[in-house]
Amino acid sequence: MRRKTIIGIAAVAIVVTTGLALLLSGLGPARPGADTSSAALLSRGACLNCNVLLITIETLRADHLKCQGYEDDIAPNICAFGKKGLLFENAYTPAPVTMPALRAIMFGSLVSNEDLLEIIAHYDRPTSIAAGLSKKGYITAGITDHKGFGDLSNLRPKSSMLIRDFDQFENLGKGRTGKTSADVGEAVEKWLEKHGSKRFFLWTHLFDPHYNWVPGAEARKAFDYRQEDCGRVMLGMDIEEIRKIEKDLSKQEIKCIEALYHAEVFETDRLVGSILRRLDQLDLADNTLVIIAGDHGEEFMERGRVGHEWTVYNELLHVPLMIWNPRSDSRGRVEEPVSTLVIHNYVLAAVDGRDLESPPPVVSRAFHYYGKNLQHPREFRTRPNEFSLVRDNLKIIYTSGEERYELYDLDRDPGERTNLWGKSAAGQELARELRQWMKENRSDADPATNEAIQSYIEMVERLKALGYTR
Repeated sequence: MRRKTIIGIAAVAIVVTTGLALLLSGLGPARPGADTSSAALLSRGACLNCNVLLITIETLRADHLKCQGYEDDIAPNICAFGKKGLLFENAYTPAPVTMPALRAIMFGSLVSNEDLLEIIAHYDRPTSIAAGLSKKGYITAGITDHKGFGDLSNLRPKSSMLIRDFDQFENLGKGRTGKTSADVGEAVEKWLEKHGSKRFFLWTHLFDPHYNWVPGAEARKAFDYRQEDCGRVMLGMDIEEIRKIEKDLSKQEIKCIEALYHAEVFETDRLVGSILRRLDQLDLADNTLVIIAGDHGEEFMERGRVGHEWTVYNELLHVPLMIWNPRSDSRGRVEEPVSTLVIHNYVLAAVDGRDLESPPPVVSRAFHYYGKNLQHPREFRTRPNEFSLVRDNLKIIYTSGEERYELYDLDRDPGERTNLWGKSAAGQELARELRQWMKENRSDADPATNEAIQSYIEMVERLKALGYTR
């Protein structure tokens, strides 16, 4: 069982992969005999009628943060924030790709269905964070530069299931070759200035750490990217160009790709710090539940690829999750594995003054449901989907349609290289648990509506423009 270290507090924030130099204070001692389970910690201090600020960041890996063991400090503001509230050392995204991962967070639901039309139907039904808080009288808004989300100002005003429940949603994205998160940060600060007097739920998703990487000169220098040392790896290089040289990238070229990524995260971290400082300057910090989390990770040739969406190994699933609740006494580092799916239920419970029920199982899954030639969701899958379950230090992976299992001891083998399947009775127990989850979480929603199907097709077209093709 992984050790849990918890320390008392007087504030909480939820932070998804970003930085902030906000609200630092000394650490107090743990309360003797206190329950340090994640459910108990998240239930210790409701935030009745608090505002909610949710910050999610594209492709942020937990194991690339200094506060989680990485050598370089690519996100000092985020790590500073992590010292204030709860930092979940072993948080996992429900999916290794943005749209399903964020949809699962926003709706608090992940299904095991393999038929894409059934999945589309399911996500057209549950209550989102935005819808739940809107019913309580909150003004709800989202601001992003992820082009794939769509925009409520389009002719099909509610076409994206992810953003449909917001009162306002602004998309400032220009695609993966643009650098636009600074515009989002500025828009977020202006929105807080204008609407901070009302109860609000504000969600912002920052896209810049996603390829194509075009950090500024200062950040490139800070992370030692020099074109003359980087061979074929160019500033702003398209993912399709990387795919062409992927098989024979040198160690130095991989290091250069990581340097560009780190520089983008560093610049995004500055934006997060600025947003959180503005929250404080507006005297909103003491009445705002802040959540910062990564949507999924990014792989740098650990499995022979650069990018994301392809596997359910930890370079894509292990993400930052930090929580700041101004009315809670929970703080410190939590080693118990937790899914970012918990965000949905936690937010709705906290602002309602209720305790959090048991967190959801730490289950993740791939969504291999679109490719270069997709014309309709009925042409739905390019390869078998993988499912994973983490409990304590063990992780099991199941590949659908092949009845293939993998088992890893994450304490001894964090890189998931030694498959222990068939060598441990615990593996059989985890397999049964995962199969039971798949059985219980198969949605029986009615067939997807034509509008929902059209929404999915439109989303896929937007994602293709961002390089999500196989």
